[in-house]
Amino acid sequence: MIFFTIAFALLIISSAGPRWGREMSLTQSKGYNIVFALDASSSMLAEDVNPSRIVRAKSSIKSAVSEMPGSRFGLVAFSGEAYIMCPLTIDRNAFGLFVDMVEPRLIPGEGTDIGAAIAKSSELFNDRMSGSRIIIVVSDGEVTRGDPGVRALEARKDGIKIFTISAGTKEGAPVPSFDSTGKFREYLKEDNGRTHISIVNDDLLKRVANAGDGAYLEGRGVELGLLTGLFRGLKRGKFESHEVEHYKEKYLYFLMGALIFMIAGFLINTGRI
Repeated sequence: MIFFTIAFALLIISSAGPRWGREMSLTQSKGYNIVFALDASSSMLAEDVNPSRIVRAKSSIKSAVSEMPGSRFGLVAFSGEAYIMCPLTIDRNAFGLFVDMVEPRLIPGEGTDIGAAIAKSSELFNDRMSGSRIIIVVSDGEVTRGDPGVRALEARKDGIKIFTISAGTKEGAPVPSFDSTGKFREYLKEDNGRTHISIVNDDLLKRVANAGDGAYLEGRGVELGLLTGLFRGLKRGKFESHEVEHYKEKYLYFLMGALIFMIAGFLINTGRI
């Protein structure tokens, strides 16, 4: 019984995962080069998805990033113009902070120019990069400037793949406007005075994805979890290497000790010792 008690105690210690003795190991991240182009036009304030298109889009982007460890992420925000918010980085926390900063009222320029977003996103890539280069456009597709399909073809020639994801629904919703304090003012009106209903233009988003040799996903709330499946087969690159200090695992010693005492206790109990 003493031997069995000692074995049980050693098992408990082993299960706690004891560690001591520091050692260094070299780790290297592997993944893709991904730039999210996030629509920050006023139509992204529509509330056909809860709580709004822009809020759901930002939440889903950060969730998707957490499912793709090892990749590098960049961010471009656009409306009538496009701006680089975050260069490619493996720091997901820093990337998330930049995503949170994107708001329609902070991005100058009226309208929506997906073509400009693709061109600006392409600036974050270069031919010397390891791994596939990917642009993910998250938008409701209400384009008011240019032909984004042309820009998508140009990016494709440079070896960049473009995926598009709809933000919103086909049923649509009115677009609210707010004053400087964030208080609701009114819904946007059309020239004839009627309330404008913003509807996802999935046909255009599909055309952009086809031109960019990528794929279109019907977000209906911008669910990005399917992206990891779409990326299978694409080339993963090797990025920054860094040393990590950690303690050596020592649970095996206690596990072996527990096994020895259990065997000894069994042999004593059966009279073989």
